[in-house]
Amino acid sequence: MVRNFLQRIKASLGFGSGGPNQLRLANGGYWAQRPLLGNYAQPLDKNIDVGEWRTIVNASQKLFWNFGPAQGALQEKATYVVGRSWLPRFEGEDKEWGRIATEWLISQFYGVSHVNGMDFQTALYLDSLSVDRDGDVFCLYTEARDGYPQFQQIPWHAVGSRDNKPTVEGGPYRGYRQHNGVIINEYGRPIGFRILGRTPEEDRDVSAQNVDFLREPVAPDQTRGLPAFTSAILDLRDLMTMQDYVRQAANLAAAIGLIEHN
Repeated sequence: MVRNFLQRIKASLGFGSGGPNQLRLANGGYWAQRPLLGNYAQPLDKNIDVGEWRTIVNASQKLFWNFGPAQGALQEKATYVVGRSWLPRFEGEDKEWGRIATEWLISQFYGVSHVNGMDFQTALYLDSLSVDRDGDVFCLYTEARDGYPQFQQIPWHAVGSRDNKPTVEGGPYRGYRQHNGVIINEYGRPIGFRILGRTPEEDRDVSAQNVDFLREPVAPDQTRGLPAFTSAILDLRDLMTMQDYVRQAANLAAAIGLIEHN
């Protein structure tokens, strides 16, 4: 009787028709979270919390590095979007000044535009990959020790909050709301970002005026970006599992030998 009662409860919650993952808004992040009832009438940041967001991004990373069609699609898109087309072209009237400026950008600045030695076009290519694979990426406006202007790419995992508290407790943004490293004003606009260092003492809050927040949002109340694979993570996982089973079956079939004795 108890067993039948539990089965009825599971069926009423959807456990008997495709598993409990259908109760989550984004199924790709279900595996690290307990199932919740289907109440989605709340901000996206609550429907997909920080832990589930990290699970989704990690799953997207796993797919990118181990599933060729997914990796190839993102690489082809990045090549199509950026390629070698991001070259300066002067449209003003002073042609001589435009020639000098264009030559300086191509021959000098583009090659050392980023603090890690990355050239400008390669960095744009990586930005495109990061937006689709990781959901977002950050570009910090900085400078070299001698004052030379440069950029610094900040990956998705280097912006966040170690305590995940809803408000900032210290510094110039004290009292402002924050979510997953993004500091927000009363209108929901990002005004700062918490860049994580190797230790908590090296963490720093940077003004949004000095950072490009690159993402492709899909909801007006969304703070951090989501990978392009989010809605297909479970299907791609199943496909990878099936491919693994097919390989195992092929290996077993190839290893079977028939010896006839007479």
